[in-house]
Parts: sequence; structure tokens; C-alpha cells
Amino acid sequence: MKKPAILVLSLLLLSSFSAYSTTDAQQQAIESLGQLNGVALQCRYNPDMQLMKQAMVENLPKQRSLGELYDNATNAAFLGFAQQHKACPDNAEFTGTVSAAIDKLKQAFSHH
Repeated sequence: MKKPAILVLSLLLLSSFSAYSTTDAQQQAIESLGQLNGVALQCRYNPDMQLMKQAMVENLPKQRSLGELYDNATNAAFLGFAQQHKACPDNAEFTGTVSAAIDKLKQAFSHH
């Protein structure tokens, strides 16, 4: 009975690892952009959302795990922003922050 349980546990552990291994800098860049996307969604900063989506598509390998990382960060930021009743940041200032985050993403994935 122990062998099937060990096999199942091993398979579960293996399935939790993504096919694409990210560095800490890559993961932080994706999460940062996702967090900004959550704020952009709350504030309806559509041009910024489009820029971030375009940057993700153009710079990341096509891996579901990377998209999920971005989506999870977006969802957490979106919900947190609403729950904390935060005010939307200045649009021009926010666009500058988005631009800097996109530059970090490009740098983190420049050798993929």
C-alpha cells in the first residue's frame, strides 16, 4: 500500500514544477507587472493594461506557468486594491512606473 501512495505523491510533486524554470529576477518582474495590471484594472487605465499585455506576449516564452504567475499577481492586486479602498495613482506617474516595470521584464528575459 505504501508504494502507490509514494508514487502518487511523487507525481503530484513533479506536476507542481513548471516546464520553464524562472530566475528570481524573472519571477519578480512578472509579479511586479501583474501587480501593476491589477491596479490598472481597478483604475481603468486601459492603455497601460495593453502595454503590459503586449510586453508579456513579446518577451516571455509561451509557458502557461508564466501566464498564471502574472494572472495570480493581477488578481491579488486587484482584490487588495479594492479591499483597501486605495485611490488611483496619477495616470502619468503610473504610466512611468509601468514603463520601468516593462524595462525590468525585458531585461530579465533578454536571454530566454
